[in-house]
Amino acid sequence: MQPSRMFASPEILLSRERARHDANNLFFLENAEHLPVIITQGAKDKTVPPMHARLFQKHLEIRDYRVNYRELQDKAHWWDEPRSEGGGSDAVDNNEIIEFLRKQKREIPNSFKIRLYDLSLNDRFYWIRVLSQEKSMSQTRIDASVKDGQVILETENVRSLEIDLESLKHDVDQIQWNGVKTPVSGNQKVVLGEHLESPLAQTIRKHGAFKSVFFSPFVLVIDDDPETLDLARLISVGWWRRGNGYVRILRDSEVTREVIENFNLILLGSPSKNLLIKDLLPKTPAKLNAHGIELDGKHFKGKLSLAMIYPNPLNPQKMVAFLTGNSKKMERLSLYALPLYSGSGIPHYMIFDLEVKQYGWGGVRAAGFFNEQGKPEKEF
Repeated sequence: MQPSRMFASPEILLSRERARHDANNLFFLENAEHLPVIITQGAKDKTVPPMHARLFQKHLEIRDYRVNYRELQDKAHWWDEPRSEGGGSDAVDNNEIIEFLRKQKREIPNSFKIRLYDLSLNDRFYWIRVLSQEKSMSQTRIDASVKDGQVILETENVRSLEIDLESLKHDVDQIQWNGVKTPVSGNQKVVLGEHLESPLAQTIRKHGAFKSVFFSPFVLVIDDDPETLDLARLISVGWWRRGNGYVRILRDSEVTREVIENFNLILLGSPSKNLLIKDLLPKTPAKLNAHGIELDGKHFKGKLSLAMIYPNPLNPQKMVAFLTGNSKKMERLSLYALPLYSGSGIPHYMIFDLEVKQYGWGGVRAAGFFNEQGKPEKEF
């Protein structure tokens, strides 16, 4: 059993599970109802044993979904050779997968049921896009159908949504959403619900968890400490290997207005040396000093690390991430929360100490999400 599950408080674990709920793919199987599915599994895989892929196959077939299951007897979790014609790793780019995909034709169904959770990962299905939830990072369900010139929607946890009548390719004169009828005309995009929000609220809603800061172009911002540059290089290599992407590393003095307007900022180093951390952190709910960390009036004492994302005070439409601490050792330890891996469960903020090395999330002192006002949510 994971040390995190044994030593972390239930409240802390709830924040972690809420941040990683989208990793439970079986829960979202109904979203694949109208999609062709191909599964490739190595029979010798010890990282993700074949029982997982076989379980997927079983539950897809129970639902009468189209599924092509391939289990290769001589393969483990990953394999590069023989390479496919496209030159990629054979585990994911093999000719069988490519040929399967080429034979498929995209269908626009007249009815479907979907589950959503983190809108930063997925907010659109077919001709519906969820613009905002009543409660972010919580289960959202939609039952949609078209009948006799009417779009009928039954939803849960949807504050506002957009319907693309042109993609629907049906003549529709009315939308019925949870019993409320709205007349429409033409083939345009129709927005329903409450969608007038402050820039800060909009940005927070678009970023469900810490990992979302990497879903848009970002730069790493460091101070003049050579060790901080080493940490930034570790992140850039991890991003290259896991995200197949390139990232720039900038000194704090090199960050221009153009960078602020177009990029999320990942800030590394010391609040006393990185000028952007020094400037921006006091404009968030978190305060850091040699004695500990304060978050929205609550004090946590000791040598601590802070991992946090927040709308950039210099440009609320973009995010800023802080990976820092109140000592050199805790600055390095902040990378413990770096979410560059599958199934990451890091919420908007985490405050933790050295005990994470032994006890996992048992060393996390505080973790959670920000609400639309930019304040820590009150879960209990």
